[in-house]
Amino acid sequence: MFCLILQACYFAIPLPVESASTFTVYDGKAGSDIIVSETVDYPLKALVFTSTNLKTLVGVVSEISVSLHDNATAYSLLISNNGTKVFLFPQVKSIKPFIPFLDNFISATIEWKHVNI
Repeated sequence: MFCLILQACYFAIPLPVESASTFTVYDGKAGSDIIVSETVDYPLKALVFTSTNLKTLVGVVSEISVSLHDNATAYSLLISNNGTKVFLFPQVKSIKPFIPFLDNFISATIEWKHVNI
């Protein structure tokens, strides 16, 4: 069953997760210009994708979203800082399984985008 719910809101002040502490799990290797961090000391686990290259950021986040959807994993996205920062909240018990695959996934996505553009 396919269920997609979109909701957009604007808040004048940042949400608490936007100022939560993070540590970097992927530092923009392979020329992707994307930094991926994980929230720490926050009740919800989230991956935070940051980049000034909006086209690349959108490409990577959309590919990851499609992959999560294909695996029947619910998730939420929060887009902030004029689109340069995206918080991904997968509805899973642990984010740790995502981290080893980020480097290969992002590199492969960047290479695929370069070939197909």
